[in-house]
Amino acid sequence: MDVLSSLLGWFVENEAALSGVAAAVVIIGFIASPLGAGLRSLARRKSVASSVGLETADAPRSSAEIPALQSIEVDRPSIAVLPFVSTAEDKESELFADGMTDDIITALGQVPGFFVTSSNSTFGYKGHSTDTREIGRELGVRYVVEGRIQRAGNDVRINVKLVEAHTGEQIWSDRLSGDLSDIFALQDDIGRSIVTQLQPELMQAEWRRGSRTPTEDLDAWTLLHSARIRFQVGFSREALEEAERVTKVAVERDPAYAEAHGLLTELIMDQIAVRWSDDPAKDFERAASHCRKALELDPENPIVLFSATVLYMFSGHPEIALEKIERCCAINPNDAFAQGIRGFVLGLNGRGEEGLDAADLAVRLSPRDPRAFWLLLWEAYVYAALERYEEAEQVARRSYRQNENFFWSSTILAIALAMQGKKEDAGKALAELKRVSPDFELQDLEANFKNLNGNPTDERATLIDQWISSLHDIWPS
Repeated sequence: MDVLSSLLGWFVENEAALSGVAAAVVIIGFIASPLGAGLRSLARRKSVASSVGLETADAPRSSAEIPALQSIEVDRPSIAVLPFVSTAEDKESELFADGMTDDIITALGQVPGFFVTSSNSTFGYKGHSTDTREIGRELGVRYVVEGRIQRAGNDVRINVKLVEAHTGEQIWSDRLSGDLSDIFALQDDIGRSIVTQLQPELMQAEWRRGSRTPTEDLDAWTLLHSARIRFQVGFSREALEEAERVTKVAVERDPAYAEAHGLLTELIMDQIAVRWSDDPAKDFERAASHCRKALELDPENPIVLFSATVLYMFSGHPEIALEKIERCCAINPNDAFAQGIRGFVLGLNGRGEEGLDAADLAVRLSPRDPRAFWLLLWEAYVYAALERYEEAEQVARRSYRQNENFFWSSTILAIALAMQGKKEDAGKALAELKRVSPDFELQDLEANFKNLNGNPTDERATLIDQWISSLHDIWPS
């Protein structure tokens, strides 16, 4: 198949980038670690003085301010599923192993009572030999799942083990085999076995995935996971467009693949949100069409619900967006990005304190996320909506530092600075915004904020007017 061939070629060309994700995500910064999540909770009770210039680093903290690991760990079983290793050296087998891993993480995330680290963080360990105990400390989890896949033709063999992270002791292992037609059943067996080891009582009725088959077309399944990897590895117009192209082929292969329609919705809306769409109105109609189809096919799928949240949020319906994301997080409470956008949407609906709780949870679920600049942006907005501008400044700076080409971080940072009277620093942030998006004007910012909030007439409208007024005299010409 031509698309699969080009897909494998992309993996060959980007092998160094993929294997280097672990190194890249370390740069996310202290706030995107479990310790940083704990410090953010402390920061709510005691505001910490912010730094001044865009290039100024956070002030160092003493060891007394850093909470112990036990204080930030959750009481429920916390698990990290490391990328399964393929014994074959071809890229197609590697893609297959990555897809297996991603699906198992998603399935475990839907089990009530579990805390499952996002694949965005665990995939950072791909290709690296790291001690299980170190992984447990870095991710703040008690258990680590490791797997090895051997694929020969249509035959698949999987060795999987469950390790107690703090001690490195293996507490369960199994070997499963079947053919490609059994792949989703094998995934279920692995997930069900892990659940049984940790919380047997959940097996009565809470294993949500069951025998659900997302698609009958294995190529469509492979394409979808490859698109997700492209989307997560790099933030660029080219990466989003290529992920969209691959996902379109997955839809062509299986028009009834709800998750593929959902991902297409998200990819198109992301391009509109960051102003990479050449025709936003036309692209929005395409996204809406895929969203309707996805909801029609599988209205209880968390990927579908997440994409619907994004669509309703950017189309000026924060109340409907909140309904969708609440349902999404009820089904899969361990999706870091779902919790992050839930925090943002709660803020849009005037429930900022709840939004901050969701934002904290999002970072804890994916402490080494290469796309944490989105999570931090949403949190910074909520702080600004609560008129807590020092904290909004701090978090917006962290978002900016992780990705200086993400202009929305500079936007929130400029507002937070201007509302504190730091006009000169706000001007520097606006200069960064215009560097990345030179045609973005103040009226565009006002229209975006009012649309996101559902064109309000209450105190939210007043606050947005204050934000726009604070930038009026310093907006770059």
